[in-house]
Amino acid sequence: MQAYRVATTVDKGKRILIEQVPFEEGRPVEVIVLERELMFPEGKDLYPLRGTTYRYDSPTEPVAVDDWEASPSTRIPMGSTAGPSPPLVSRASTLWRPTIPGDS
Repeated sequence: MQAYRVATTVDKGKRILIEQVPFEEGRPVEVIVLERELMFPEGKDLYPLRGTTYRYDSPTEPVAVDDWEASPSTRIPMGSTAGPSPPLVSRASTLWRPTIPGDS
């Protein structure tokens, strides 16, 4: 089943005209008419906060620091790691190297 959606308005005679539909002439179709809500209703302010005043106290500071707690057993001292550190440098022998024909 092929669906075709079109938006239009009801004319003065309470009629709806849909032109250039993608169906063959004489083909049976079903028509369902739904009233669309306006995306931007007239008289409604689209930007209700425009012109209001804002004040930010310490905007780059953390929020609710006192609400975050960790038990003493889960705290990790600064500068330490939670477990053994992985090696920082890989051994050259474990690196993959492409073979180039004629290169020895």
